[in-house]
Amino acid sequence: MRLTGARWFSPLFVVTIVLAGFFCVAGLLASQGKAQATARTDILVLDGMEQFGDLTRPAVVFFHDAHQKAVVEAGGNCATCHMTKDDSLSLLFMRTADDSREQVMKAYHDNCIACHKDTKAAGRATGPVTCGQCHKARPDVESAFSKIAFDRSLHFRHVQDEKNKCEACHHSYNEQTEKLYYKKGEEASCLYCHGEKPVGKAAPWQNAAHNACVLCHKGLVDKNEKAGPVECAGCHSAEARKTIKIVEEPPRYTRNQPDYSLIQTPMPEGRARMEPVSFAHMAHEDYEQSCRACHHKSLEACNTCHTVAGDKKGDFVNLSSAMHQVSAQESCVGCHASQQRAPECAGCHVAPLASGPDKDSCVSCHQAVPPADRSAVPPEMAHLKDEQIAAFLALEKRRPITKTIPQDDIPEIVVMNQFSNQYQGSNLPHRKIVNTLLEKMRDSNLAGYFHREEGLMCAGCHHNSPVSKKPPRCTSCHAGVGGGKDLARPGAVAAYHQQCIGCHEVMGIEKAMSCTACHKEKNENRPLTDKILENDF
Repeated sequence: MRLTGARWFSPLFVVTIVLAGFFCVAGLLASQGKAQATARTDILVLDGMEQFGDLTRPAVVFFHDAHQKAVVEAGGNCATCHMTKDDSLSLLFMRTADDSREQVMKAYHDNCIACHKDTKAAGRATGPVTCGQCHKARPDVESAFSKIAFDRSLHFRHVQDEKNKCEACHHSYNEQTEKLYYKKGEEASCLYCHGEKPVGKAAPWQNAAHNACVLCHKGLVDKNEKAGPVECAGCHSAEARKTIKIVEEPPRYTRNQPDYSLIQTPMPEGRARMEPVSFAHMAHEDYEQSCRACHHKSLEACNTCHTVAGDKKGDFVNLSSAMHQVSAQESCVGCHASQQRAPECAGCHVAPLASGPDKDSCVSCHQAVPPADRSAVPPEMAHLKDEQIAAFLALEKRRPITKTIPQDDIPEIVVMNQFSNQYQGSNLPHRKIVNTLLEKMRDSNLAGYFHREEGLMCAGCHHNSPVSKKPPRCTSCHAGVGGGKDLARPGAVAAYHQQCIGCHEVMGIEKAMSCTACHKEKNENRPLTDKILENDF
């Protein structure tokens, strides 16, 4: 998607991003000389001269909102600082292109200093007129800029305000005619065309967003209609964003996406080696604010870019890697793995020694699909294709569950005293821990689906053991105190402490980690040196 940009700038807004001249720094400009720096959201750093070589003076820190206000109060508007180009105002200051170092320098020096001098002569407060006052090596200001996300709530509010006229924002570019056009059903994310830098004739994302969003807001302000922010702070101040109305349960995006689908490997020579994956597209939409969470480059099917063998269109990432790469947030397994790092899950999935069995094994997702029995689905699903009905029936057959073995089979207290010397044994509140973990995962469909076997949750601590009501004792593998030559299998004392303390740390449990928080000392009066020698493992 490309955002509409061919609109006239109205009085109260001066463009917040100046291509190659003004560059917005979000959080990178920090106070270097003052103990109490001023934090602002409207900071622009005028460093466009860098494209012609090293800077001879420090870049100028520019406050956009302050200048916008001063220009308006003096009776000016956006055209006071910005020239017209292609029926729109250029985002550069007093020029439409950067031709040379001398041209850019002259644009700033002639116009900025002249404006400041004229303003001062008129008896009004103004800015500096000397080199050292503008080019400060240690500016006493820091950025409070933070990004704004165009989430589902904001999208829905704009859909309502535009009365479902998607063409108000969405468009595509025709390479042959070199013109913008809109076609229903081809709406996509702005970032698919507008990147961090210009690509062909597509403006950078920041430029496109400010041209479209802020100019639209300002047009409404000119007509005395309700509108969104028109200043930097309105969107990029964390405090200001708290005042933006949030729609708690916005409806889903509508882009002809399936409610259910079968993810399967296209195999021209015959049936794939793996069963397909039944996927609830609609359910996954509830967990993300943008389609780009999965469809990161386009809204096409994954295998359009990520082929079985891998090719240039998909950056040579083949289909298997695209779905299973643990380090990639866009992949299925990668996204699931990131959820496991949440505090309520991390105790079992991230803590030391808590590897457990492979809960994301192939057969958890790749399962045989039942026939598309239309009599088994509700009437409102009658319009679905056979493939979608089959996927729905397969998922219904695998309804999420979250449970563990019966309470009576879970020991309430486990006394850990096999190697107590300086301290008494530790009374582990075993059943309480199990029930706490169970409660934390109760509302998670992801956890419910993958913890399908009773007792599987126990593998978080009883790792590398078969799922059982009575798993082997820890000392079955972690023998003695000091352990053996296998560094991956520490002694029992080290294993206990790594497991328990590691779980507390990643789950954010605030209980003190001192020895006496879990153990009572056997003899408080013994000399400290004796205690150390007896426990020198």
